[in-house]
Amino acid sequence: MNTLYIGLCVFVIIQLVIGQTTDDILLEFTKPRVFLNGAGGCEINFDFIFSKEFKDMTISNGFLNEKINLGNRYYVIAQFTRSVGQYVSFTVTDQNNIDHFYNWTAIECKKNPQVAYTGNYDIIYQCNRKLISDKQGVLALKLNSYYYGYIIQSDSNQLLHGGADYYYPQPKLLYPWVYNYPYNDTGGQYTIRTNMYSEVISFKLKVEIDENTVTVPTMISYTQYDNFNCFVIRVNNVGNNTKVLGKLSATLSTLQMNPVYGGFGQSITYIGQFYGLPTSVQQSLLGYIYATGNTASLLTDMSYTIPAKGTVPPPTTYKLIGNQNYSIPYIDFTVTIPNQQLFGIILVSRVLGNPLTYYFPYGLESGNWPLLNYEITNPTSKYGKTQVNSVSFGGIYTSTPYPVTVDSKPPTIQNIEYIELNGPSKVLIRIQASDDISGVASIRFGDSFSGEFTTLDLISGTILNGIYEKIFDLYAVTIDSIYTTDYAYNSGTFPPSVIFSYPKVPFDIYSVTSMYFEKNIIDISTKGVNNTLYFNYINADPTRLFGFKLISTLEIAVQMSNEVFPDLKSYDVMKWDPIKKMFKVDFYIPPRLFGGNLDYVIMANGEEYDTSTFSLLVGSNATLNVYTTIFADEMPPYIVNINSSPTNVNIVDQNQNITFDISVQDDINGIDSVNVTIVSDFDPIGQVYVNYFNGFVGPMQFQITKEIVATECVSQKFYIKDISTRDTSGHFTSSSYTPISPLNPTFISPFIYTTNYKSVYSIQVTCQNDINDYLGPEMTNFKLSRNVIDVSSMNRQLTIYFENNDTIGLHDNYTPYIYLENTLATTDLFKYKAALVTQSSTDTKKVYNTTLNIPYMFGYPDGFGVSVFGLVDKAYNFKGYPFGKLYENGINSIVSVNKQYSGPIIEDSDKYKTTPGSFAIYGRGFGSDENRVIVTINDNSVVTIYTASRFKIFSGIYIELDSIPKPVAQYFEVTVTGNGKVSNVWIVGTIGPTSSPIVPPKCPGSPVECSGNGVCIISGQQASCQCNQPWVGDDCSYQIFIVPKPTIDPTEPNSTIDFKPPTGEDIFYTTLVSIVSLREVQLDQTLQHEYKFKSWLYKDISTSESKVYQYLTNITHPVYNTNTLVNVSIEWFDEYHNITFADQTLQMTPSSIKYRIELSPYQFEKSTNTMDIQFLVSIASSDSDDSCSIQKQGVVFENDFINLELDNHSFYGRFIKRAIIDGRNTIITNSMEPLEQSNDLSSTIVSIHIPHFKRKAILDPDFSILINHAPVSSTEGSLCKSKEHLSKSQIAGIVIGCVAFVTIVVAAISYIIYKKTQHRKMMNNFNQKLQNMNNT
Repeated sequence: MNTLYIGLCVFVIIQLVIGQTTDDILLEFTKPRVFLNGAGGCEINFDFIFSKEFKDMTISNGFLNEKINLGNRYYVIAQFTRSVGQYVSFTVTDQNNIDHFYNWTAIECKKNPQVAYTGNYDIIYQCNRKLISDKQGVLALKLNSYYYGYIIQSDSNQLLHGGADYYYPQPKLLYPWVYNYPYNDTGGQYTIRTNMYSEVISFKLKVEIDENTVTVPTMISYTQYDNFNCFVIRVNNVGNNTKVLGKLSATLSTLQMNPVYGGFGQSITYIGQFYGLPTSVQQSLLGYIYATGNTASLLTDMSYTIPAKGTVPPPTTYKLIGNQNYSIPYIDFTVTIPNQQLFGIILVSRVLGNPLTYYFPYGLESGNWPLLNYEITNPTSKYGKTQVNSVSFGGIYTSTPYPVTVDSKPPTIQNIEYIELNGPSKVLIRIQASDDISGVASIRFGDSFSGEFTTLDLISGTILNGIYEKIFDLYAVTIDSIYTTDYAYNSGTFPPSVIFSYPKVPFDIYSVTSMYFEKNIIDISTKGVNNTLYFNYINADPTRLFGFKLISTLEIAVQMSNEVFPDLKSYDVMKWDPIKKMFKVDFYIPPRLFGGNLDYVIMANGEEYDTSTFSLLVGSNATLNVYTTIFADEMPPYIVNINSSPTNVNIVDQNQNITFDISVQDDINGIDSVNVTIVSDFDPIGQVYVNYFNGFVGPMQFQITKEIVATECVSQKFYIKDISTRDTSGHFTSSSYTPISPLNPTFISPFIYTTNYKSVYSIQVTCQNDINDYLGPEMTNFKLSRNVIDVSSMNRQLTIYFENNDTIGLHDNYTPYIYLENTLATTDLFKYKAALVTQSSTDTKKVYNTTLNIPYMFGYPDGFGVSVFGLVDKAYNFKGYPFGKLYENGINSIVSVNKQYSGPIIEDSDKYKTTPGSFAIYGRGFGSDENRVIVTINDNSVVTIYTASRFKIFSGIYIELDSIPKPVAQYFEVTVTGNGKVSNVWIVGTIGPTSSPIVPPKCPGSPVECSGNGVCIISGQQASCQCNQPWVGDDCSYQIFIVPKPTIDPTEPNSTIDFKPPTGEDIFYTTLVSIVSLREVQLDQTLQHEYKFKSWLYKDISTSESKVYQYLTNITHPVYNTNTLVNVSIEWFDEYHNITFADQTLQMTPSSIKYRIELSPYQFEKSTNTMDIQFLVSIASSDSDDSCSIQKQGVVFENDFINLELDNHSFYGRFIKRAIIDGRNTIITNSMEPLEQSNDLSSTIVSIHIPHFKRKAILDPDFSILINHAPVSSTEGSLCKSKEHLSKSQIAGIVIGCVAFVTIVVAAISYIIYKKTQHRKMMNNFNQKLQNMNNT
């Protein structure tokens, strides 16, 4: 083999040998990390993993940085010093003192060849940047060598890359977003200089800036708003690529600048934010605002002052004592907090930042907001670093003697494994860790990932030496360090190493081969646009996931600037498209954004890249360019005027209203919503009033009214704490938001143009008969259903019962919370909303009975305490009961835990398809020895046993079978047997595969496109028919069939249409639409929670112009006990009518039904979870002999459709691929799963997939009945009686979630098939069965 050198070709050699086992001693090693030394030679670092036979390693001209015993392996970091021409060699001595010599001649130190840029593109494209937290772009410079020892600078001596390390892949070069001012020497060119030894090599890149030598931008006006820490500047002659920027004179820190009105080539109004946050001293700062371009233009100088923040005197009444008399030792910390002064509390094991805000109502023991008594009984370990326990708060440190077993060493890691489950995005991490005395309490990852292991994840061994397993979504993550903590609160950092990082080989940005937007140079003057991004790279892994986010508003910029846990950012997920053989993501561009290149990020393994990165990889394809022919509008709605009435009110013996009259305005996009938070001296949490205006353009006045009840009166001042506004494009303001750092984006204040602005809008209420009660509610009859729980078993339920009493009445706006507290070294609090027993409660007594499913292994081994906080009466007195105080008073509030059950528990599984394939089971307690575990599947009484030879992947929490056959029955049962014990029986429903037809750029229809009854319209790669009336359908071959108004079910939102054919034959047809369930779904599409609907509140809200029927119900989250309102309205159309939904105009035809579904806030368990709404759609005939059926689905004008055809009738459902999510138009997806098809019945389940939302989600599907131009029997693929040879398994229903649902659906469908000739009886029984299905 020829010698290959580190400079240019070391990558090739390392690819050949990395990860291969060279012998029984050297198991694994990393790619080398190389840098130049001062002598002109190389310093080469390797990480090695050796077997337990390893004893020592000898290096000539080098040394060992680390040698760590991992139990059965050794982890070694070695550094080799080599001169030019020398290679790597070393000697390993084993336990038998036998030497093994390694001579790697392929890895030679050689001075790099000359550096040159080898890319095809040399223009750095810019964008209208909103995500200011990253003020640097990543240049994807593909150089002709692997370089090290370089210093890379711009012509202005700005450092782009100063590291000396060898990088794989090539390093990302950061360049500042400074365009030519005050550096006037670049002239539109960006010169890159690489200093290598004494040599300097330069090459130039172009920057996309304006040639503004003729029309120089000039300032029209400048106004400063010190109250809101911002300024408004209006600038003329702004070119398409001109940036108006602001900087501080001293530090060159960049000010946040946001264009809000105008257009390029015209004048533009910008709102800029002062840089800096209040500190203990007043700050006087100087800056300047300039316009970039070929010649930079200084627009104005500026100066402003940031006032010093007010000082908060520390609390003077506090106490800290230790209590080790009970099964759980704890420290009792009490402090009195006057005047709502907020501060952080730092305990040995827990940090509460601003506890009265972020952790409310935890710790509030008694008092009211002017004077609160705060008490925590914090569980502590029996171990510690010292014999002292302590707490820090409000600048005060206090401690108390606390005898414990001293442990001074942190836990160590023995082994780490990353097991990819169906691709690199979903990963099972297995860690073996040990601790010498107190035990492993927590294993956390670096700052880019919020994941954590605790005793909940212990699958074998003990906390002193055990194996931990957990499944994580890592598509947005790079793991480069691991932190361990024990029960003595010792913390250690596991040595960072490529061997133990994830992913082993990071995504190589230079491997990108293609990237483009389906639509570009887009006119968004009047309406928003749906778009798609396509993306590919060399040797693409179809199982991989990427993140994408269009940064169209400041609110999205704020959400995407999460610097603490980047894995929680709300990316749109880019997935592999098997048809295009590329990655793709659909997204929505709001209307009237400023023209030019839009701001976006693409995320790979936690690294974000933008337009400038891809500029040098794919050229102008990296840009997403939009324009508007009218004024752009990125200004959110703003408050014009506020009046409070009356200013002072005296309450004697009659109730009286207080009001806030608010005028808000938006002149172009229209007002979506305004949220107003009203609080008081005694109630600073207050109440949020949400006001929707449905896109109203212009000024709008509204009123907020609050009734003061004379018999419940407390003298206090009510005031507006916060106002936030949103327009129809998602532009958002907030009067109270403060960024965590000056580098983070902030919001415009809605008060910026308020004519009568005051810092506080308030109303003083004085009560003639104040409630003189300062005692607060009393909790009685506190009971736990059990005091010992085996937290490794299947039965981990715990019921907490208590009563809340107060003679003056209990506050309706506050609900108590239950806290489970243990000694885990974590900042998390296990918090649950108490469940009210309504029928047993009154105004002065409320009964709560809450059943919790205790998390697996929670509290092990010490147990946990149960605390209750948040009891509030009508005089705003708080009361709380920490578990320690309850126990001291003889009330049993401590639960002991043990780990006795050693058998398996199934918690979840794959949704299974009606095709053979692998099958995954999720759970607990599967063990560590796969040879002692069997999986049993019972399918239609046929039992199949799977043993270790059939396990594709095995772990203590996950088993993946290599393949199981196509199911026979409607559902099958799964059990896992391990350690001689059988798990719970897990029911799996058969869900057929989803497929979408390939729509060529040609419209359907026969014998010509659109059947000669419409016009073929092509948009991008989509061809759709625009039908002439009265023709409809995807190919314009159907006609509208006028039928009677549907039968409206007052008990649930089902629509049933009963009709006969126009021929007058004695045949009945019945169509049905029913909402089946809501489902919270995880990123890997596994089910988190499912909600069936029990009862609905019905109301006919029809008018003379419309027929609309409303249904309301609530779903309750099983973990958080929060309620979500489900609002369904059904509207019937007798004639053609155009409606607008999510910026899309839709034509409703005669005899059509439109559903509108609105969901109020829902508390998702994970930020990456989404929601599905499932519909049942069906058509049936009473003629069993001559009927034929077929199902079709596809896409028309970017919307999905399902067409269930029976004879010459069709039930056509249109599922719009847009929704309004948190006030924004959002791209969504739908999937259709065939449920049943026989010759006289056709039904399907349609799932509407809704992205993660916080405030509100609105959907708008519709349905209609059509007449076919030809009978179904003539259509290829139709199912007719004469063709029918169906087994029982083919006439199967669908199981979704549980056996009861299976039984009811099958019963309902079977009943339709069985009762075909007696129409009325068929309908009555069918509706009854559907009602039972929803009540299951």
